[in-house]
Amino acid sequence: MRIAVVDDEEQTREEIRSVLERFCRPEHAELSAEYYPGGGLLLYDLQEQKTFDVYLLDIEMEGMDGLTLAARIREAQKGAYIVFLTVHPEFALEGYEVQACQYILKEQMREKLPRVLDGLYRDMQEEREAYLTIETSSRYEKLCCRDICCIRKEGKYAVFFMQEGSSTARMTLQEIYEKLPEGEFLYADRGCIVSIRSIKKYEGRRLLLVNGETVSVSRSHMAQVKTEIGKYWRNRI
Repeated sequence: MRIAVVDDEEQTREEIRSVLERFCRPEHAELSAEYYPGGGLLLYDLQEQKTFDVYLLDIEMEGMDGLTLAARIREAQKGAYIVFLTVHPEFALEGYEVQACQYILKEQMREKLPRVLDGLYRDMQEEREAYLTIETSSRYEKLCCRDICCIRKEGKYAVFFMQEGSSTARMTLQEIYEKLPEGEFLYADRGCIVSIRSIKKYEGRRLLLVNGETVSVSRSHMAQVKTEIGKYWRNRI
């Protein structure tokens, strides 16, 4: 697990360093971290194709704030884990825009950061195997579940809209849903399954996804969609 830490306060960076050094037990021996006093140097490294698995970002920083930096990171790495460090929990709602996976209050950092990193480490291990297989007489394809944004029923076929591109399979949505990771997807209506992770914005009865797709939520599914999105985000704050 490669981690980038961005915080403009040296004291906070050193505190994070201390937490990470204690976290590097034998089962996390592959962990490494680099520390940045601001977003500019990190963006330079990203331009040089130097990437990380996890980005720990302070939200309130001089110059480029953490939310702006996260948006730039997401442009370069659609699948990266972004974790915000903050003293203001109300910023959590703004994370929909950049798909932040966790928020940690700085006063709880020593207690919560190791738990969050351990969870992300396990997620990364599981995601190496979290694929949906499409198999026909003439084709075999593995789709990474993390890259699926939504799945729409079109006639006898299901169309997978990915973060980049799409794929088609002759399967029912129920067959697909039963093979997807539990708690990561929901029905927006009876003809469309959406990745909760890929929801960028939920407004009225419409979901805006990170790949630019817009999904309408049926009246019969509105309550469940709100509940599932709320549950997903509460578990990450």
